[in-house]
Amino acid sequence: MKRSLDRKTKIALEPRKQPRQQRSSKVVDRILDAALILTREQGTKTPTTLAIAQRAGLSVGSVYQYFPNKEAILLELGRRWLSSFPEVIAKRIKVAPPTNREEFRREVRKLFIDTSRIYLDNATLMPVIEAISGNADLRPIQDG
Repeated sequence: MKRSLDRKTKIALEPRKQPRQQRSSKVVDRILDAALILTREQGTKTPTTLAIAQRAGLSVGSVYQYFPNKEAILLELGRRWLSSFPEVIAKRIKVAPPTNREEFRREVRKLFIDTSRIYLDNATLMPVIEAISGNADLRPIQDG
């Protein structure tokens, strides 16, 4: 049977299961922290799922329990980073609306500082965002 070369195959990007208990959430956090460290040290193409598991102090089976592959881990890192922006903006919007031009400028300045802080505090995630931009399978995270 001949296989079509132009048939597109999509890699699985969604987590396999969502952690329901605090202990499970900590395991997922360990996986993501390890992936972030390895990405910072080696770039986004080098770390394998096995290397991520070893850095997290887990079996590779534990990683696969939550993520089907490395791309899904990178995607989750990107999602967490991108989701922090609306939270900061929402917090800033909850403040009483400005009543004059100077208050408005002050609030815009604070918003700029708050969002800039996200970039500065998470500069290590830039390789992940670059990986999302450079990988057609991960790119939908930027659009959605």
